[in-house]
Amino acid sequence: MPPLELDTFHDFLTRHLCTEMWKKAASYAKWNHEYHFCMRDPNIVIGLYNEGLERLSRIITDANNKEHPIFPEIFREYLPCKIPPFLPCDYRYFPSFWTSPTYEKQLKSILANLQLPKFIEKWPPENDTDLLVSISKYCTEVFKNPKDPLVRLLHILKASAEEFGFEKVTWTEAIQVIARKKLDEQTFKLPPEMESDNFETLIVVYDVNGLSEFSSTEWFYRNNPVVEGFKKIIAGKLEDETNMKRSALKRRHSIDEMIDQDELLRIMDKAEKMLRSPKNFRADTKIQIEALNRSLQDLEDSINVVKIMDDRNLLHKFLEQ
Repeated sequence: MPPLELDTFHDFLTRHLCTEMWKKAASYAKWNHEYHFCMRDPNIVIGLYNEGLERLSRIITDANNKEHPIFPEIFREYLPCKIPPFLPCDYRYFPSFWTSPTYEKQLKSILANLQLPKFIEKWPPENDTDLLVSISKYCTEVFKNPKDPLVRLLHILKASAEEFGFEKVTWTEAIQVIARKKLDEQTFKLPPEMESDNFETLIVVYDVNGLSEFSSTEWFYRNNPVVEGFKKIIAGKLEDETNMKRSALKRRHSIDEMIDQDELLRIMDKAEKMLRSPKNFRADTKIQIEALNRSLQDLEDSINVVKIMDDRNLLHKFLEQ
């Protein structure tokens, strides 16, 4: 028989659906560039969340769990206490109602309510206004009371965008907020007819081995079909990003080549020497300073022209001729 444990429904989902897997995903995304691209897509992250919910649902509602022998009622009076000293706990503290079809139906109802819809709004946004519109629409669709989740999500996503840009914002932190807020909207109090001396909140009984497999395997990582199917798109995006970096680097080198660094240093050095020698400040020196100012102005004008050409993508075309 599989070893079984009991935990409160809320804590079970908080730990295994809302927190731990996303911390792992965020860690993987830091050093795997392809996976980082996946975590930028809200629908991939939401898809992994829904898959995790489905996997946990199967663990919770596994019919084999109910075949586990019941702890004899006569032995309960010999337990150190009626209430388990810690959670998760073993089968000695399982309440009698956990195997009833009515109770399982209640668990399934909550699990169904936790399912998240697709994110159909524009992503990545171009600016703060786009961000506000897209996130507010999604929160309105997902939550009964969207105000607090909206504020939290905007804070997280804007902070990340300010550091990395909207196109590089990942959803690993945002999905944790969505999952926890969605969980908080559910009712976990036991119905009066099921209340016992041990528990006042909904509980789940699960196979320890099944949960261990869920927690230890990397089902949400690179070999996941959702992630696997995104690899071709990722390859194209990686190539575009690399080309943009190369183009920017090439333009920067072109500007450096057109500006004569030695000439710039020579003029600046000459100006410094003249300014440090006020005793030589005669009429001919004034003429030299005026000539120097003209040289500096010409140099500044040249730099500005190069910058304008670069902004208009003319410099690259000019160099290719």
